[in-house]
Amino acid sequence: MGLTGTNGRRLSLVARSIGGGEVEITRVDDRPVLFNGSAYEFLAELPVDQAPAARALLAADGALLEDRLRL
Repeated sequence: MGLTGTNGRRLSLVARSIGGGEVEITRVDDRPVLFNGSAYEFLAELPVDQAPAARALLAADGALLEDRLRL
């Protein structure tokens, strides 16, 4: 499965059915993830120098729930 952004960049997704009409997304652009709809989740890819500002913005809003996972 794939998605195309407004800038024309394509993302590849791997998803699987978990029954009851639900799916889990398990890979985005060959990176492991686990999105199953049990929470509102946000995935951002940023240049390293912009990560502290993004982290501060999410933390200030109370939206930062856990540390990022580096794989």
